[in-house]
Amino acid sequence: HHTQGKLGRRLELIRETTRKNGGLYLYANEQGCDGGRLYFDGAAIIVMNGTVVAQGTQFSMKEVEVVTAQVDLNDVGNYRTAIASRGVQAAKSIEIPRVDVDFYMVEDSEDEVALTKESNHIALMSPEE
Repeated sequence: HHTQGKLGRRLELIRETTRKNGGLYLYANEQGCDGGRLYFDGAAIIVMNGTVVAQGTQFSMKEVEVVTAQVDLNDVGNYRTAIASRGVQAAKSIEIPRVDVDFYMVEDSEDEVALTKESNHIALMSPEE
């Protein structure tokens, strides 16, 4: 349920955890009213290695919202290898195999963001909004 400032704290925890340890974090949250006194704020987030690569809207009237991002899982392994305390363990891990296919899951778009590029604007609503 929604609590003032909760999204900012949630985002801070997810970014800091993935920045320290490396990783890909997909956070999904309900959006809308449960018919009673609770309201869920939404704001699905995709974070990789401390970088927000995609974020859904907060308090939207849309019935369905899908948040997607294109990520390279080898970037997580490379990031973890660069962390001195995890370098030996990460260096021993096997590379994730890639499978080339002759189709795309999404259509090409002019507003497509480069892989793992941080969002230009992290949307946090003020109490007045």
